[in-house]
Amino acid sequence: MLSLLPRLSAPLEPAVLQAAVAAGANQVGGLRFFVANPAASQRKGFALAFQDARSKAEALAALSAKTLGPVVCVSEEARPTSDVYDELSSLGYVK
Repeated sequence: MLSLLPRLSAPLEPAVLQAAVAAGANQVGGLRFFVANPAASQRKGFALAFQDARSKAEALAALSAKTLGPVVCVSEEARPTSDVYDELSSLGYVK
């Protein structure tokens, strides 16, 4: 078994796999890909996610003939935690 940890740019990855197959490899397992600068990618992802959330909120507000107020909650979770839900409920934002 051969283990490699090459640092490649995205266009080279298929070439490395093709070279391994050409050299006789017939099994590949445990492939993992990493981003060289995860902090920068995460910040960009946060910005895009926030823009997407705002766009959805504006569309929903327009459908209900309302306008958006200030941001009430920001969370990395796919769904607010029960603590956040309870706090929003106590403030009258969730019923």
